[in-house]
Amino acid sequence: MSEATRIFALGNALAAQGRIEEAIAHYRRALGLNPGFPDAHTNLANALRVLGSNEQAIAHFERALELKPNQASVHNNCANALRVLGRQDKAIGHYERALAIQPDYVEAHHNLGLALAACGDLGRAIAHYQRAVTLAPDFVEGHYNLGNALWAQGQNEQAIAHFERVLVLRPSSGQAHNSLGNVRWAQRHFNEAASHYERALALMPEYADAHNNLGLTLATRRSEGDLDRARVHYERALALRPEFAQTYYNLGNLLSDQGNLEGAVAKFEKTLELKPDYADAHSNLGAALCVLGMVGQSAIHCERALVLRPDDALAHNNFAQALWLQGSNEQAIAHYQRAMALQPDYVEAHSNLLMALNYLSGNDPVAVYKAHRDYAAKRESPLAAFRPVLAVDRSPSRRLRVGYVSADYRQHSVAFFLEPLLSNHDHDRFEIFCYSNHQQEDEVTKRLRRHADHWRHIARVPDDVVAEQIRTDRIDILVDLSGHTAHNRLLVFARRPAPIQVTWLGYPNTTGLSAMDYRITDSFADPVGMTEDFHSETLIRLPESFSCYQPPADAPEVSRLPAFEKGYVRFGSFNNLAKITPEVMEVWARILKAVPDSRLTLKNLNLREPAIQENVRNAFFRLGIAPDRLEVLGPDKSATVHLERYASIDIGLDPFPYNGATTTCEALWMGVPVVVLAGRTHAGRVGVSQLSNLGYVDLVAQSVEEYVTIASTVAADLERLSTLRAVLRKRVAASPLTNAPRFAQNLEQAYLSMWKKWVTEMQSGG
Repeated sequence: MSEATRIFALGNALAAQGRIEEAIAHYRRALGLNPGFPDAHTNLANALRVLGSNEQAIAHFERALELKPNQASVHNNCANALRVLGRQDKAIGHYERALAIQPDYVEAHHNLGLALAACGDLGRAIAHYQRAVTLAPDFVEGHYNLGNALWAQGQNEQAIAHFERVLVLRPSSGQAHNSLGNVRWAQRHFNEAASHYERALALMPEYADAHNNLGLTLATRRSEGDLDRARVHYERALALRPEFAQTYYNLGNLLSDQGNLEGAVAKFEKTLELKPDYADAHSNLGAALCVLGMVGQSAIHCERALVLRPDDALAHNNFAQALWLQGSNEQAIAHYQRAMALQPDYVEAHSNLLMALNYLSGNDPVAVYKAHRDYAAKRESPLAAFRPVLAVDRSPSRRLRVGYVSADYRQHSVAFFLEPLLSNHDHDRFEIFCYSNHQQEDEVTKRLRRHADHWRHIARVPDDVVAEQIRTDRIDILVDLSGHTAHNRLLVFARRPAPIQVTWLGYPNTTGLSAMDYRITDSFADPVGMTEDFHSETLIRLPESFSCYQPPADAPEVSRLPAFEKGYVRFGSFNNLAKITPEVMEVWARILKAVPDSRLTLKNLNLREPAIQENVRNAFFRLGIAPDRLEVLGPDKSATVHLERYASIDIGLDPFPYNGATTTCEALWMGVPVVVLAGRTHAGRVGVSQLSNLGYVDLVAQSVEEYVTIASTVAADLERLSTLRAVLRKRVAASPLTNAPRFAQNLEQAYLSMWKKWVTEMQSGG
């Protein structure tokens, strides 16, 4: 025996005892004596791999193969080292050479499958995994990885068979239960998925992946208590694996759904810190920031998502939302359209598109109406088959069951107008059902619930299930309070679960649906002969106002006219930025130029970022308005502080073609008269309705020129302005705008007329 061979043998003995570093030293001594010793190169490489020195190991594997090429096991082991370093292509070459030498080499088939799967070539990976388990039917890892590859290709039933085989061979495999949970999750069998994840955790309590997956399943299933349990599992996964980007992302989604947007933003940001090119995290962070009013930052993240994944429909929709809320309406519309082109069944993007059309200056009401009817053709027509014949008690004088469907039973502008009705309904004549389509609840929700006879949570409940619930509740008149605003349930109405269906309040235009029978309005917002042709619904005009405002109980007292102290008039608008289009800015600049030394205050949620504020200042500067004449403010810390801002405003300016609603009522309640430009559609005539019901039609302009003239004339007469300020709150309090009992009676009378008409038509065979 040569000295090199003797030292090599000692190295093998040391390696067998686990004394790897000493073994390596002996292998190196052997190679020093005999550099062409292939087995010494091989065993040195294997020992180096044990210590994680894969780069060095590869050099010795390759030298061994130069000296002795037809060693299948050496090709396999060299490939393993390459695969660990991410050099999948070279690894695949070595595995293939190993199999050329030894076609029935089980481990090489399996390992080649791993390398191919890492390259995304699942078809070839599956073929090699299958060959491995055919050669070795009890090869646990082979069955496990074959199952995962089949699952990734959507071959769920075949995957299940292999995972179940793993559990027969190794009942303690938490990984197999976790993978079975993944398959059941993909099949939307959430209860079974949760059961498998729970069994995985019973076997492996510190299995971070299973904690994450169980959290995701609970968050998706949303049974009683699931959301709280989901959060516990996400947090446990992060405790076990602090750099688990996917769990931060999932937790961000959960917090967003629960209304904790600040918390969601923090989790999405952490996700991107760990995984900067995670497109979904950019998109969802953008969506959360948008709701918080950080529309500039929102747009940056949504745009980044689209750079990473240009054909992401959700990211296009989210980007459009951020653009729309910055006032870039035409750009927003282009992205909504792109989202729909990429995902034709994207109903939310379709409604968002319709909403944005209402904001365009110079929009054609006929074209906007056609766009709404196109929505019905695409979304409503396929549901015609889901309209069963309703068994309805046609007694003309019985107690009617009225259902209100809304996502805004919470601190929201809609609640200011809904609560006066709900609190004044005649419950002897009407049985009231509220269908709430929002996860978040607050003090306003609790207050509104007290006014309902029945309360139903329908958030995330499928449309067909909601429709069946409404049929089970035997609703006679179903009222939509959302139109095409966020979280609407118009496709429930498209299934016609009630004999009479009405839209009111939340959206200033037609729904476009044939299944929507009526739209509630008044003769000021929709004068007879002006807008009927732009509606798929029959217009029901209430005798006074189409809505009733509930002033805040804790509103500050009306202040003295600020112009007396300041020496100049301050105009103001607290409307959202989407309404303040370039055309509106141009007209407001004209007003500022017509009233010397006047100022303008703009304030809304979407003006909280300095960059967006600067954009607005620059836009007015280009129109000839110096920055010191413009005050740009973001949101205030409370509703009371928000209302106190009106103490600095002398005259309100209503935007067009989409008027304010809540903002106008707030201004009037705080003693600030509002100048309105009458439009051609309901969205542009809400201010007309409000001021007409107050008797201040002299503040309503019929043209841009008259709008500028009225604003300048009112600003020039401080005594009249002061008198207006002193009497406005009393005037509003005594008007139909806040007379809740009378408004409720008017609307109830409209319901009774609808019911009587329907009964008559049914009795006559209509």
